[in-house]
Amino acid sequence: MFNAAHSALFALQIEDVRAPIKTHNGLIAKFGEHLVRTGHLPSEYGEALNAVQRSRQIADYNGEPIELDKAAWSVERADAFVAAVRASCESHDLQTPDPPHNGVSCDIPGPA
Repeated sequence: MFNAAHSALFALQIEDVRAPIKTHNGLIAKFGEHLVRTGHLPSEYGEALNAVQRSRQIADYNGEPIELDKAAWSVERADAFVAAVRASCESHDLQTPDPPHNGVSCDIPGPA
């Protein structure tokens, strides 16, 4: 989800590849401001990004296990999120009128 969010912000020239947003919270805020509030993507994707981030923080920093159903929901939301961002990129909804000057396209990395 975070790579897809970066790709969308790069495509809109909100974020520069030479100076990427460094925190999850900063990325989420910019994504909401420039993709959800402007109508590029429905609010459900901003909400999912926030919810998955909260689960990640709990697991990574509190050491608490995530319940299986919540983990499965997170994976489903991540798949839908990446698909929505990819579709917006492919439809050129996330392209700026001027070509990116930083050489970044709206390519979203697939699974490794």
